[in-house]
Amino acid sequence: MSALKKKIIFHNISNFLEKNLLIFFFNYNHINTEEWHVIKNQLSKITQVNTLVVKNRIGKNVIRKKNSCKKKDEEINKIEKLSTLFQGPTFLIGIASSQECEPVFSVIKKQKKCIFVGGLYQGQLINHLDVKYLLKVEKGAYTDLISTLQSPLYFTPISTNRVQLYYLLKCYQDIKERVSK
Repeated sequence: MSALKKKIIFHNISNFLEKNLLIFFFNYNHINTEEWHVIKNQLSKITQVNTLVVKNRIGKNVIRKKNSCKKKDEEINKIEKLSTLFQGPTFLIGIASSQECEPVFSVIKKQKKCIFVGGLYQGQLINHLDVKYLLKVEKGAYTDLISTLQSPLYFTPISTNRVQLYYLLKCYQDIKERVSK
């Protein structure tokens, strides 16, 4: 492979990791072109979803270069854990919104040759248990709650989702008070 082609692939992987909020790493083996075509078509129907097949060595280099200025032991350990996701033939699915997790996994569950390895959610490593939790959480409620908790001093006009979340939390508080009495 030429040096120019490696730089292009390096740049594509780097942009993919930066622009997607949620990235899933899948290991794939023995998938023929017809199966790839089916997977890509089904994933292209879902909004805010991108796919990328990665060269593992170049993917590891992207991670090392992005974090080369950070020398702390914790950061080095995190980099090593992230580089373990690039094992075997790797297929990345990037999602711009956490609400699109369910349709993506419904497509991937049909493909027995794609194995979930791990993922990144807002820069944090996630495993299959975290994904299971993301799939169970009501759409929108989790993201609204997190955004509200992360920015308590940033007041925005109250949206209908936040009002619904308030009433839901108030209902749970009332039930908890009734049970404790």
